[in-house]
Amino acid sequence: MNNKKVETINGLKGIALIALIISLLNLNSLSGGFLGIDFFFLIIGYLNIKILLKFNDIKLFSFFEYYINKIKKISPSLIILIVISIPLSYLTLIPFRNIEYAQSIIYSLLFFSNYFFWTVREHHFFDYYLYKPLLHLWGLSILIQFYIFFIPCLVFIIKKKREFIFLFLILILSVSLSLSGYLSLKSPGFNFYFTATRIWEFALGGIIAFQQLNKKNNYNGNLPVLFSFFLILISLIFYNQYTLHPSPLTLIPLSALGTILYFSERNNFINKFLSTKILSFFGIISFSLFLWGNTIFAFTNLFEFQYDLTFNSFTIIIIILIVSLINHFLIYKKFLTIKLNKYYYLLFGSLIFISISYSYFVISVDGLNNKKSHVKIEGTKTLYQNNIKCADLTTSVCKFNKENKKTIFLIGDSHMNSLAYDLKEFSRKNNFKFIMSTPAGSPFFLNTSRITKSNNKKDQRFEKIMSLRKKIISENENIIVVLGARYPFFFSGTPFDNKEGGKEKNLLFYNFSSNSENSILNEFKLGIEAYANRGVKFVLIYPIPEVGWHVPNKLYFKNSDDLKKKPLTTSLKVYLERSKYSFDFLDGPKNKNIYRFYPHTVFCDNFIKKRCVTHNQKYSYYIDYDHMSFLGSKLLTKELFSIINKIKN
Repeated sequence: MNNKKVETINGLKGIALIALIISLLNLNSLSGGFLGIDFFFLIIGYLNIKILLKFNDIKLFSFFEYYINKIKKISPSLIILIVISIPLSYLTLIPFRNIEYAQSIIYSLLFFSNYFFWTVREHHFFDYYLYKPLLHLWGLSILIQFYIFFIPCLVFIIKKKREFIFLFLILILSVSLSLSGYLSLKSPGFNFYFTATRIWEFALGGIIAFQQLNKKNNYNGNLPVLFSFFLILISLIFYNQYTLHPSPLTLIPLSALGTILYFSERNNFINKFLSTKILSFFGIISFSLFLWGNTIFAFTNLFEFQYDLTFNSFTIIIIILIVSLINHFLIYKKFLTIKLNKYYYLLFGSLIFISISYSYFVISVDGLNNKKSHVKIEGTKTLYQNNIKCADLTTSVCKFNKENKKTIFLIGDSHMNSLAYDLKEFSRKNNFKFIMSTPAGSPFFLNTSRITKSNNKKDQRFEKIMSLRKKIISENENIIVVLGARYPFFFSGTPFDNKEGGKEKNLLFYNFSSNSENSILNEFKLGIEAYANRGVKFVLIYPIPEVGWHVPNKLYFKNSDDLKKKPLTTSLKVYLERSKYSFDFLDGPKNKNIYRFYPHTVFCDNFIKKRCVTHNQKYSYYIDYDHMSFLGSKLLTKELFSIINKIKN
């Protein structure tokens, strides 16, 4: 491969990596930065498949040398990362997060962490990275699975029928891309982590390599390359967490990247830009940056929670750069050039054994529960149907106890999802059908559009979610609709600040806009009253108090005696001020079939005057800044059930 092409490819890797880092730091300027990992998949597919295609006699290809090379590139850095992260996890992670971390070590070393993170995921975006120092290794696992399963298939086809390789790559791309399009609608979470919905990205790289080797021309590609580079920038800016991904939409930026790769040997303006020293440098150290970036980001945030330290974005970037440079020159490059002997195998084998042994120990002793306080921290119970997480569904809903005629329909966002398990159990015991529609960021706003901030366009998924909800309400005669959401967040568009030092880091990537001359408030009032006049029963759930602090992290490192003297609470006044418009919104509809439930009456102004509590002496009521824990949701559903019992009686 000539130097010009190497520099161009390194430049593309550099852009992909920079986009990932900016996305990681939660900066709004590149909401599509997550595409960086897809760019890597395509580039890696291009490079590896091109190596195979360039063999005149594929029988000379050595699997042993190929995989030894991959082991030398990946394993030393990965093992060092895991070993160093172990003491940091001990210092910063609460028990149930530490158990997940220990499990992630095992699955990462087995290169199946993509499936593990799918099973435990809450949401890939928002602040999910804060608690998962090894979450990014799902991408490395997919890469290894490509090496282990896909490469041998290609070698076999090239050996038997070399002329079929292009058709094979086209077939893989078509099937995998179609599958990703289907699952992006049916199960976005599974789709995101599933190898079969990502393999088309590697295949596309192989198709580019095949075309490049078999169609020689002297055209420098200035116009298509310039247009492709523009498309990549547009995608990085305007794609966001609500873009169906991976899906046929992902094909747009990846095709643009493939076009640049196709013309990577040509002397054009974009290739000159990509070959600049700074971009090429980031491309050269891209593996180290990828490996350490998320882990450092996660631990700096966790140290902020636990030890009241402050790391701004610039500081985090400097730490990531320094550690990545150390890893690149002292570990990555060193092991690429040396011949592995039994002592290296013994060393890294011992480190793997220690890491796995530690992980099993952590799991067996309840996450190294050495906390000072005695407050237990439990997560929520997640509902699945047909192995698909119910909260992920956007084009369909989960239905339980389908044989029953009476229906309870839970509608809302992730705040309502925490109530789903108890409502399902209540429905089963009381002969109700239970239906739920609680995808993240999806309140029941009638005749309203969700507008993506980055491109100011309507989010079609929200339109489909609302259409499905209205259809279900209309089709079920004897129905109780339980309705709620994190309204203050949606109406204000800002993360919660408790005015006492606690401010969450979530960003809202969209706005809501009425589709008529009426306000969202009036549209809701008119719509709910119209349903209620037809006999539909509603339970309107008012805002659950937000906290501003990550409650489990705060509680875990506080002494029990200190918590008795000064519990972790927030101001009722601040809650009421932030929720004023939300109360006006929910107060609007008037009808005998409309019932109301006020969660703040459960947590606020009861135990401590004018304060909202986040825990009792034994349990935390929250799992993060604002979502209920299993016990917190039980306190709410206890009151909710009494309202539903009044309705059904």
